Amino acid sequence: ALVCAPEEMEGSVADRVWLITGTSRGFGAAIAKAVVQVGEKVVATARTMQGLEHLGIHPNLYPAVLDVTNERQAMDAVQ
Repeated sequence: ALVCAPEEMEGSVADRVWLITGTSRGFGAAIAKAVVQVGEKVVATARTMQGLEHLGIHPNLYPAVLDVTNERQAMDAVQ
C-alpha cells in the first residue's frame, strides 16, 4: 500500500477517491472502513461481492469485484 501524508496529496478531499484492494478482510477492510468514516470516497474491492458485504452501505462506498490478477477486472475497476 502507498501511504503518504495528507499535505503530499494533490486535489481536495472532495475530489479524491481511494481504490483499495483486498477489502474482504484484514488491513484492506480496516483501511476502507477508516477512510469512509472520515468522509472520503472509497472503491472497495474483493474477489467476490460476498466478500464486501461486511462493509455495509455508505454513500461514499463503492464496492467492486476485482481479482488483481485479472487484467479486464482491473481495467473495469478504474473506469
